[in-house]
Amino acid sequence: MANMNLPQDALKGQEKNMKVWKFAMDSMTPYERDNPEVINANRVKRIAAGSGRSEREVRDLLKQWKMMGKMTKKLGGGRKMKQLEKMMKSGKFKGMMPGM
Repeated sequence: MANMNLPQDALKGQEKNMKVWKFAMDSMTPYERDNPEVINANRVKRIAAGSGRSEREVRDLLKQWKMMGKMTKKLGGGRKMKQLEKMMKSGKFKGMMPGM
């Protein structure tokens, strides 16, 4: 992980996506954020209109969420992710990843 280098263009593209997704997530109800599987076409339209984003961008956000959910399950679910988060907060990863 220490040698993980992302091209600057890819990093900038992801930063832009994060900003777009933040607007879309801010337009979701708390229930939708907790249960994104309930988001249907009508809700996508409402979220897109409320966030000033396109329906395509909202669908892309939902697609990314599903992919992250699958990766989380492959990594052992929430328990292992919480352990990883705890380790990161404790500083055990300092120096292993750039910017940390």
